[in-house]
Amino acid sequence: MKIVLHIGAHSTDDNHLISCLLKNVDALAEQGIAVPDPLEYRPVIREVFKAPKDDALSADSRELVMDAILANSDDPDRLVLSHDAFVSVAGNAIKDNKIYPSIGQKMRRFQRLFEGFELEILLGLKDPATFVPALFDRSPETKFSKFIAGTNPAELQWSDTVTRLKQELPDVPLTVWCNEDAPLIWPELLMAMANHDEFTILEGEDDFLRTIMMWRGLKRMKTFMESTPPNSAKQRRLIVGSFLEKFPLGETMNTVIELPGWTEDFVNTLTAQYYRDVEAIEAMDNVTFISPFD
Repeated sequence: MKIVLHIGAHSTDDNHLISCLLKNVDALAEQGIAVPDPLEYRPVIREVFKAPKDDALSADSRELVMDAILANSDDPDRLVLSHDAFVSVAGNAIKDNKIYPSIGQKMRRFQRLFEGFELEILLGLKDPATFVPALFDRSPETKFSKFIAGTNPAELQWSDTVTRLKQELPDVPLTVWCNEDAPLIWPELLMAMANHDEFTILEGEDDFLRTIMMWRGLKRMKTFMESTPPNSAKQRRLIVGSFLEKFPLGETMNTVIELPGWTEDFVNTLTAQYYRDVEAIEAMDNVTFISPFD
């Protein structure tokens, strides 16, 4: 059995990916793909990792977790688990100029917990210009100066995070993408998680677009695609991008950032650095990068 761990990042898809797959549990189960309710396994995994390391990785702990996960599944070929706190809580996601400083060690513990199974890891990236403010909003710290202490946002690099993860787990397949591209590559992200039959029509596939596109725009887009079905993933992206540009929902496409010392120039610098950093990740060996330009 292959166990797929969708580990975030924080404040990226906001559970929309796993929610869509949960709407298709029965259809996916027929293909040997199990998508358990996160409420059934997230608390169990959290409790297991609270224990001392040796206890957390014991056979008894593994059996406890697997019983919770597979309570309603019969020996699937693929098991999809998702939680943006698998690596850390939001308040600990950045430290000492690193994004997810403990990602390698934490995923190693997951590998040991699920010993005997194949692992696959999926990670959505997010521009530090919006990622850092989102983490601050979710953290218990009320003063940004204390939250960011010891870290220069301009030094944060996702390529460092990916490198540390691959160094710790070089043989575990890793798939990454930019969250900013998610609306254009949504079907590909669902496929990366579930690996379902390409002819499977997933219920709720457009639910995410409803959160960022006007209802009338989404309706027009669906009508257009029904009358003129896209003949490739690339063509679908062009259609979605066109309708998103014409029918954005309110200010969802433009994030206003208000943090002490964060000028417009500083935010733009962070974003420019982010996309240069993404190019470095795309060039990495043994990393699958989902891009809207493929």
